[in-house]
Formats: sequence, C-alpha cells, structure tokens
Amino acid sequence: MPSGNDEFYHLRSLLPKTWDRWLARFGRPTDIQRAAIPQVLTGRDTLIMAPTASGKTEAALVPLLERYGAELRREGPPVILVLSPTKALVNDLYRRLEGRLGEAGVATGRWTGDGRDKGRLQRIAFLTLEALDGRLSRDPESLLAARALWLEEVHVVDGGVRGDQLQILVARLRARLAHEGRPALQVIATSATLPDPAGVARRYVGAGAAVAAPEGGAGRRLEVTVEMAPAEVEDDPGSFRARLTELVREGCRKLLIFVDNRARVEMIAALLRGHAPFAHAAYAHHGSMEAPARAEVEQRFLRDRVAVCVATSTLEVGIDIGDIDAVVLLGAPSTVPGLLQRAGRSGRRGGGARVLGWVADPVDGLTLTVLKEAAARGEWLADPVTFRPSVLVQQCMSILGEREKSGAFGVQAAHVCRRLPPEIAAEWDELRVERLLMGMCGAGWLKAAKGRYFWGEQGDAQWHRGELHTNLGGGRATPGIAVVDALSGAVIGRVQEAGEVGTSVSMGGQSRRILHREEGRVVAEGGSRVVATPMFGSAPGAPMPGAQARALLAAVGVMPGHAVQLDDGAIAVAHGLGTGAGRVMGALFSMKKGVFVRGRGPLATVLQLGNRLAALPVSEALALIWPRYTPDVLSGPLAEDLAERLGMGPYHGLLPESEQVRALEAAVQAAAIRGFLSMGAPPVRALPPPETPEEMLREALLLRW
Repeated sequence: MPSGNDEFYHLRSLLPKTWDRWLARFGRPTDIQRAAIPQVLTGRDTLIMAPTASGKTEAALVPLLERYGAELRREGPPVILVLSPTKALVNDLYRRLEGRLGEAGVATGRWTGDGRDKGRLQRIAFLTLEALDGRLSRDPESLLAARALWLEEVHVVDGGVRGDQLQILVARLRARLAHEGRPALQVIATSATLPDPAGVARRYVGAGAAVAAPEGGAGRRLEVTVEMAPAEVEDDPGSFRARLTELVREGCRKLLIFVDNRARVEMIAALLRGHAPFAHAAYAHHGSMEAPARAEVEQRFLRDRVAVCVATSTLEVGIDIGDIDAVVLLGAPSTVPGLLQRAGRSGRRGGGARVLGWVADPVDGLTLTVLKEAAARGEWLADPVTFRPSVLVQQCMSILGEREKSGAFGVQAAHVCRRLPPEIAAEWDELRVERLLMGMCGAGWLKAAKGRYFWGEQGDAQWHRGELHTNLGGGRATPGIAVVDALSGAVIGRVQEAGEVGTSVSMGGQSRRILHREEGRVVAEGGSRVVATPMFGSAPGAPMPGAQARALLAAVGVMPGHAVQLDDGAIAVAHGLGTGAGRVMGALFSMKKGVFVRGRGPLATVLQLGNRLAALPVSEALALIWPRYTPDVLSGPLAEDLAERLGMGPYHGLLPESEQVRALEAAVQAAAIRGFLSMGAPPVRALPPPETPEEMLREALLLRW
C-alpha cells in the first residue's frame, strides 16, 4: 500500500493546473477528495458521497476544472452545468465559488426563477433543475457545448417527484448531445451519506458510475442527547432559555434549533429574541419568509459570534451558515436521513456533531431515540424508492416544447420513450405513453392531429406563462398576505391571515405592530412586545416509512400482525406498514358496518366497535370485520389525500385513472398490505390499564398520528 505521503504527492501530480489555487491552502486532501478526484479526472461518471463539510465541493469541482480548464477560459456557452435542488442552494454555492472562479478567468452565472445573471448561461452555469428543464425546452442549442453536469446534494430530491424529473432531464440532455454528435456528457453527483448509493448512482449518474466515499465509514461521530423537558418551550420559555445559556457556557456559542412548524419557529424565535444569552441575535428561518429576508438571516447568523437561529428544514441542507457548535431538536425529525442531515450542520470543524433533543412529548423522545440508534447502526429505516409517473405528464409537454424550438412537428410516444432513462423506458413502452398522451388530450392539455400531439388550450397557456417546468405543489400557490417592513418597504414574508391595524404579527422572529392594512398586504414595524403567532398554510408532514414504523413498534414490544385491546375497549391492529398503507388500512376497515376507525396511523389502525360487534368475543368480532385489499379502495377522497400526502406530484390527476391507481399502489406498497391482510385476523391481546410510564407510552404511540 502506498504511504500517506506517496498518496499525497500522487494526487498533487494529477492536478498540475489547479492544486495550488484550489487545494494547497487546505494542507492535506480529505478522504473524499482522495477517493473521488482520480475517478472524476479519468472522465468517469461518479457519485461522490460524504457528510457535510468533508470537502465534497472541491472533490467535484477541482478535477472538472483540471479537465476542462482551457475550454472554460474561452468565451461561449456553458461547459459545466451545476444543478442544485433549490434556489437558495444555487445562490449559496455561487456566492462561495464565483469570486475564486472569476480570479481563475472563468465566467460564471446563475439561472433560476429569481434571476438570470448576465442575460445568458455562462461557462459555468449554476441553476435549478427547473431552470435546466426550461433551457432544454426553450433553448436547447444553448446547452450543446456542455461537457459535464454536476448534480449537487442529489439526496435532497431522491425518492420524490423532483428526483424522477431529474432522472429524465439527465437522460434528455445526454440524448440531445448524442443526437448532435457532441462528446459524451460526464455526470458527477455529490450527496450526503445514502442508504442505497448504487441505486442513486444508477438513477441519476449512470449504470456504470463509480461510487466514491470516505475510507472507513460514514464520517463524523454522531452524538445525540435526548433530554425530557419539563414542558413545551412555549409554556415554559424560562427553562428553555436557561438550558441554552448552559450550552453557551459550555462553549456552544452558535446554536441551530430545528422545528417542523413555521408558526412554531416564529413563536420560539420571538420568545428568545431580546433575552439572554443571545439578545437580538435570535433569528427565524422558514419557507414563508421571502428569499432576501432569508438570505439576510443567513448572513447575519454567519457573522455573529454568539447567536441562535430557529429554522424548519430550510437550513437542513448545504447553505453556508458557518460553524455551528450544537444543533437543538425540538421534537423528533421525520426520518433517519432527516436526523443525519440536521446533525450534520454541527461539528463542521472536524469534531463530533453535537445534537440535543429537547422534547416534552414522550412519543417524540422515543422516536428520537429509535432514529439515533438506527443511525448509529448505519440503518436508514427507509422504504424502496418508487417512480411517480405524473412527472411524465410534465415531461411530455416539456419535450413537445423542445421539439418545436428545434423546428420539429409535434410529439409522438416514440419521441418521449427515446428520451427516458433505461429503467423508466423499460416500464413505459410506446403503447403506455400513447395512452397517457391521449388522456392529456381529453383534459385539454394537448390535442391530436395527423398522428402527433400539439398544444391544447390548457397546455399552451401553461407554456406561455412559463409554468410547465416544475413538479412542485399542486398548481399555483395561494399568494397569502404580504408582510411589508415599514422602514425599508420590503416584503419580508407572507402569512395566511393577519390581524387589524394595531395588532401584532410575527415574521422573521420579530413581533411587529401592524400600521396599515390593505388588500393582500399589511405594513408593520418592529418593536412590538406582543408575541403573536402567525398563521401559515399547512401541508402534510413527511410520510413515515414502513421500516421506521416497525422499529417504533418493536421499541414498545408490539409486533406487526398483533392486535391489542386498549383499556377503553378500542382495538389497535398493529401493522407497521407506514403512512400510506396506514391510510389505506383505515379506509378498508371503515367500509365495514358497525366499525368506527379512530386512528389511521403508520403503526396501527385503531378501531372502535359498535354495540353489536362489541357484544361478541373480540377475536370473533375482529374476524368478522377483517377486510381484504382491492385496488378500488384507491379512489375518491382517499386517492386525493394519498396523492398529496405521498407527494405524487401536481400532474397526478392527469394520468389515466388506471395509471393513478397503479402509481398509488406502488407508493403505498400494496403488495405488503395484501400480504398482511392475507394472514387473517390476529389474536387479540388485552392490555391492563396503563400505569407505568412505559405502558402509557405504548398506548400513546399506538394512538399517535
């Protein structure tokens, strides 16, 4: 084996043009740089996988600069496309790299929904995946010089409808370049540690991609301490402030607090602001704040030496907010990857990630403990990734736009199939895509003529408004009421409801007094002493995977396939199949006469029996109402609920009805539901009235969600 010095000098010799400018100041290269740089330099498609602050950015960028440096310093269209999952991440990465790239003579620019630097794509173009979709459709010629595509933080979109869109965009760009006789596109993806790196590489990078990861494991040590709080923060802010003061005295001068609710973010930030130990260096950060207001928070928090920021998942990924000494979790993250992502925001200087879970709810405490123990074992408690075909509706229209811009005549199923990744094309043949296109005609998005498909009235309107390139949301978002800062005149955020003049509204962690109100906006000034919780639009939380549901059941000694009679007579049928399947199980039982479904959770279905059934022995009653799975359950309100809850995408309703059911069956893992129900009604175990904390926790867990 080569010694450390030999490896160091070898790597430096591979980078004669870039080492001094980009890596020499760091001393020795990191583990991930040693693993990834040689792969990228050879031109191989590569997935670079490592924790936050491990040097992934340089591992991807430096070898690309070494390979394509001469081309990059000449004028022309983009040579390297850098794709980030969000506009905030585009802006953050651009801010960090633009100056140094400029010093190296490389023109850079951003292309997002918020702006287009210099009016055209630069030699290194930083953009969102929606922006890439738009360029492929509206100006494909501008991408023909691309030699490399860098997919940043790919784990953020994996497993969702935007991940499905990204798979197709990569395949489309490669197909376009091949059609024009251009050199093959090199694809690099960077990501946090993943449960299925080979699957991620196959989906986004390519079947033969190399997977580069740090030698010897997952990276920084994860230290999660779970503390049971005397009460929720809002009910006892004094105790919470005292605990934060202790952390500051222990050396944790910069704290990041994660909360899963925007209104609660505002409330807690307002309760901390103006009090020791942070005074006015207490900030809020969430998606209802306008982008400039969030950016200002990020910059202030980055500069402050002693500060706290309360955030939703908006600060989970990537954005540079400096060295965080500790992360505080108010409640449990929704998944193991969520815990790892939040934990990864601390300990960036090379030490262990310090994470404090401050929870008042015992169920949250148990959930956090289960997640941290799974993370320590290297288990992600994740379900298999499934494809959401609603993205094909959007991509059919995007491909139609691309063909029209290239002077072609309409779109056919064959044109779509040729642009799909092999894994998706194997399932979606021309006949199946043809049925999809015909269904889009019936909804007015397309129209058919001479064996091809063209814009329908609805699709044409969306195309001209520029709204066809996203798979976010379910249509146009409700704008809400703008909160305008009285001093600057800038919109700082939006709420669903606001009070009258003289009342207060909280935004950005500050309570503000409303001075003026008119249609769609309120003007407010800071300094109000009244902490007023704003109202924001709500969305379903992240679905719980079945693997996580089963781990939680095991933690309280209940096995899937058991039925438990609770002390009030209700029956909890423990299935541990996850959120989607839990909704389906609840719907199946609710079809039975004399049954009231009290809970449709990811762990259990909780049933209350009517008088006739309650008079029977419980096992006999359960056998009488035991359902069987049929696909027709996935229709009507349940289908709409599942489509939103499981993130099936805004175009799900445009799929043919049979495809909607098929997609939902995959998402809820219908095969697992069938298997569970085919075993028949389980015996019922009666539990004594809960007396100990452990027994109370078990009942609370079964009744939760």
